[in-house]
Amino acid sequence: MEQVWLTQGKSENLLIFCNGWGMDQKPFSHLTSLEYDVLTLFDFRKLSLPLAITELHKRYATLSLVSWSMGVWVGQTLFQQSAGLFKRKVAINGTLCPIDDLYGIPADNYAAVSQGFDLTSQIQFYKRMCRDRLTCTQFLQHQPERSIVSQAEELVALQESCYNIPAKESIYDDIIVARSDYIMPTKNQLRFWGEGAVRIVDGYHYLFSRFSTWDEVVAEEKP
Repeated sequence: MEQVWLTQGKSENLLIFCNGWGMDQKPFSHLTSLEYDVLTLFDFRKLSLPLAITELHKRYATLSLVSWSMGVWVGQTLFQQSAGLFKRKVAINGTLCPIDDLYGIPADNYAAVSQGFDLTSQIQFYKRMCRDRLTCTQFLQHQPERSIVSQAEELVALQESCYNIPAKESIYDDIIVARSDYIMPTKNQLRFWGEGAVRIVDGYHYLFSRFSTWDEVVAEEKP
């Protein structure tokens, strides 16, 4: 697993961002923060925390967690035992059953992406993730600097390691679901979490074009 500081040494509050599959820090470079140092985790071929969460808790006044897409399951898995250390825990466009016909990415869809993954299928995935032309153009201008091989290996690793976790065991206190998610289907997310438990917003799987700061992402707003 990789880690990159997006901002560091500017705040007494820390935000840990569990990224999605195939990502790195590049697609989030437009997001600033006045309230947080931001550490992003990505490349989940191996799930092991590079920094001890207890040490981070000692260094910062507050910890917050934002998880997106496959990172929602990863964040749950990494931090379930230390969830009490976090002030806020936000899940965006993901579930705890990430590869599942009813509650996550349908298995056939996941297999279609992973089989023969190459540059063409990578770009197709990015376009399906962003959907509208402007968002897609902006994303591709800052697309991940990940190799095709590393992304393909991560697909396989996640498929082998993911297991279903019941919603009742969730550590998240705020769940954001895009109205038109074509990667982690909106209907599957709502089926998993329950419509009354989520905040539904306009947008697609890659929701971050709607934000300009991490502070907005973490802002307290309940359904």
